[in-house]
Formats: sequence, C-alpha cells, structure tokens
Amino acid sequence: WSRERVQNHFRRLLKPRLSGLIFYILLTIFVLFSFTSLGPKFPSSYGFSSKDKRQDNSKGVPSAIQGLCNDDDEIHLLILVTSSADHFNERQAIRSTWGHPDYLSTYSTRLIFLLANPNNLSTQRMIVEEYRTYGDLIQEDFVESYMNLTLKTVMGIKWASLHCSRASYVMKTDDDIFVNVPLLTTHLTNSFKPVNGDPSALLPPAHPLFAAGAGYVFSGGLLPHLFEASKHIRIIPVEDVYITGHLGKAVDAHPPLHDDRFSCGEIVRNNCHMKKVSEYSLIKKHKTLLNEFM
Repeated sequence: WSRERVQNHFRRLLKPRLSGLIFYILLTIFVLFSFTSLGPKFPSSYGFSSKDKRQDNSKGVPSAIQGLCNDDDEIHLLILVTSSADHFNERQAIRSTWGHPDYLSTYSTRLIFLLANPNNLSTQRMIVEEYRTYGDLIQEDFVESYMNLTLKTVMGIKWASLHCSRASYVMKTDDDIFVNVPLLTTHLTNSFKPVNGDPSALLPPAHPLFAAGAGYVFSGGLLPHLFEASKHIRIIPVEDVYITGHLGKAVDAHPPLHDDRFSCGEIVRNNCHMKKVSEYSLIKKHKTLLNEFM
C-alpha cells in the first residue's frame, strides 16, 4: 500500500472511536456538574473569621440577637429548638406556653429557634417579620431539610459559643416537644453530675454511644469545644449521633448519661394530660392545637 492509502485507512478506523471518546468525555462532565449542583447545600466553612460569614447570607435575620444573652445575665439554661422554617404555629405554641419569655426568665432560662433557608420568598418574608416581632431565632443559608438537622444544631452551638457562652447548661430539643422547665432546672441544680467516663473502655460497633431522642442537655462550658470539634469531624445526617456521640467523644464528654424522665413514649394531647405527666417527665412530645394549651 502507498503511504497515502495507509493514512486514509487509519483515519477511517479512528474517526468513530474519536467521536465516541468525545461523547463520553462530554457525558462525564455533565454528570459531574449535575451532582455538584444537586443535593443539600452545606456551608463551605464553619470557621471563625474577622467578619461573621452569616452576616452575608443571613437572609435578613441578624446573627447576633440583641438582649437575649447579655454579658451580665446569669443564665442557668439555654434551650436550642430546631424548627422547620414554615413551622410558625409550632413556634408560637411554644412562645405561648412553656417557652414564654417571662416564664423562662423566672428560671434564668433563655430559648432560641434554629432555622434554615426555606427557599421560598414569601415564607422568608414572614420569618423576617417574625424575628422583628420576637427576636428569638437565628437562620443560615442552607437547605431546609431533615438531612440538614445536624447543620442546624451545629449552627446553634456556634451561635451560643459566640453570644451566650456563659450559660451553665445548654439543651437541644425540637419544636414538637414540651419541656418541663421547672423540673428540669431543679434537676440540673440539685442532682446533675458531669460525665467522667473512659471512652477507651467502650468498643461500639459503628458509632460511639449517644443520647437518642427528642432532647439532651450538656454543660455550657462545652460549647466552644464542641464547635471546634465540628470543624474537624465529618458531619453525618443523624444529628443526635453526631453531637452527643462523635463530638461528645472528641471533647471527652462521653459516654452520655440517660435519665428515664427524658421520655417521649406517649403523646400529650391536652392540658389535663400535660398536668399529669409534668409531675415526673422532663420532656414530652406534644401533638396539639395552640388553643388547647391556652
């Protein structure tokens, strides 16, 4: 064969293969772009900086809530309540009952709601108005979803470590939980003892021991240490496992202790039932209308 004929032969062989290769390269680029564009949005960094990054993405809700935790206040208990952005009724039910500011102040307790981005302009406008009225919520710009509950709790720990670090104790709970504040604060004052466990003596199969359920309490002095640990330990979407298990173990607050009064085995449906269970339980799950507690 002549040289020109050989070159033409190889061009015919390579042309379809080259076209296929270009197709697969383009397909790979498309798939990678799609995966990076979808799914939950996680903040690029939890780190402290000279300017709080939340100021730039707080969606109209300031990162520092004026007056909630003043430096000269003696705060016994800070309650962080995770709440879905559109749960306006649930938050109002708490404010009107066990979480009323005047009622909480009697027990040197403060409460703050933790919200994410609803990705809905009308809902966000209502949230901003809610903040202006009550001044008891913080919000960061990540997707509002159950899978991001861990991020929401870390957000609360970050805020508390910056703006409410003098709180003696911190509780995390949900917006469908009724907290027996008098009994809880009395329990913390009279019978709470720090955990001094030996994590090396435990060999869990997958995760460290953790406090499962609708609420847990830890010492306020752990706030900066938990937040610092969250920068280095990979986040998992199971919030109580991450906070009380992995972060707790990292800061030597492990293993957690359980009290049977942190029980949510039955649903409280009215105020008479609440009176009955409140004599013993520290927290209870409620499923009720606002006017039933009024």
